[in-house]
Amino acid sequence: MLRSYLTIIFCVLHLFVQGQTIILDFEAVGASDFLDEVEVINLSSGNIESVFNDELILLAADNGQLQTPGRSDVVVNTDASSGRCEIVFSLSRPGYVFFSITDALGTVVVDEDKKLTRGKHTINVSALKKGTYKIHLSSTDFDYSHWIRSDKYTDDRELLVKWKSAGSNNIIKSKYAVVFTYVLGDSLLLKGIAGEMQHYMLVMPTCDTVLVFDFQACVDADNNHYSTVEIGDRLWMAENLRTTTFFGDQELSEIKDNGLWYDIDLPAYCWYENNINNKYEYGALYNWYAVEKEGLCPLGWHMPTDADWLELEKTIDPSIDITSATGWRGKDGALKMKSLTGWNKQNGSNVFGFSALAAGRRSDEGIFNSIGNYAYWWSVTLSDETGAWSRYILPNYDYLYRGSFSKNYGFSVRCIYGSD
Repeated sequence: MLRSYLTIIFCVLHLFVQGQTIILDFEAVGASDFLDEVEVINLSSGNIESVFNDELILLAADNGQLQTPGRSDVVVNTDASSGRCEIVFSLSRPGYVFFSITDALGTVVVDEDKKLTRGKHTINVSALKKGTYKIHLSSTDFDYSHWIRSDKYTDDRELLVKWKSAGSNNIIKSKYAVVFTYVLGDSLLLKGIAGEMQHYMLVMPTCDTVLVFDFQACVDADNNHYSTVEIGDRLWMAENLRTTTFFGDQELSEIKDNGLWYDIDLPAYCWYENNINNKYEYGALYNWYAVEKEGLCPLGWHMPTDADWLELEKTIDPSIDITSATGWRGKDGALKMKSLTGWNKQNGSNVFGFSALAAGRRSDEGIFNSIGNYAYWWSVTLSDETGAWSRYILPNYDYLYRGSFSKNYGFSVRCIYGSD
């Protein structure tokens, strides 16, 4: 079974005090062995930071102890008599930097770009012939222009441009350290990104650790890619399904008409209020006839059973101890499942990374309602001949609801990894 596992470099188990630090490094396994980016959210403070390949996180109780170089003002130093120029700047994020020099007539004499890491960088220009020049430097952090002058008379040397970056961080020589404020006991929600794959992980670090993202491809028949999250021992989709196609030959119809939605007993889907603009934020709404057929979920994934939902509930909210109960259940499972934003009345803590959004529903009579307030998901398990078990979340309620609904309701879908 899939597990996100921790490789311990060394562990400091005594109290985390001011000035003490924890190093978090990251690796990828499974469907990718390379991490493009890790987004770190401190669920206790709300702070967010991103690190990229060849970077790590340095957790510090007092961010004043160590500072991560961010974007500083561009500094230009010139020596007109020798025809030299030095441009010093910093990047808060890795990326491309574009550098050009034009003369007073608009002729381009330098036009270069480089992909640089986060941190401090220098560009040295020498052998500028006599004249006035405009320097232009731009990145995602800044867009800077500056006029300079050179009194150097023409000689046989060609203009020369050299780029130089600051040396490796002195904490771990091969990687750059990004400082992130952290107090022992804070919960960190990490999103690892590898190409089009995204995987969430929840950690509460107490020591220097290598966190390993175990990626599994989650791609539907329409080639939509989905974020994933491990909760307990199971891997779930971290966003709602939005496929309009089955794997195989089974037809999946988009039904817009309310009367037809009520009458149909074949696999069907719709967008909320028949508006395709709701696709990427909320996903599609499916009737149960679509849910029961194989091929709706990405390859290697399947529709969760009622038992799968029970397992998820008990992991998120251990107070749910009577698994057969219906109606409102537990203490705070809904609050923990809701996303940090996107709810009209009560956002959640999202402490497990389930990232539930209020996608609303379509009733068995074809009526849309509750977007921004309610979230509903199917299970594949029948409750009786006409209905199936589902879960839903309401505004201003901290707990979850388990109930049976007609097969003609339109609910969201989350798939689960592995054989059913």
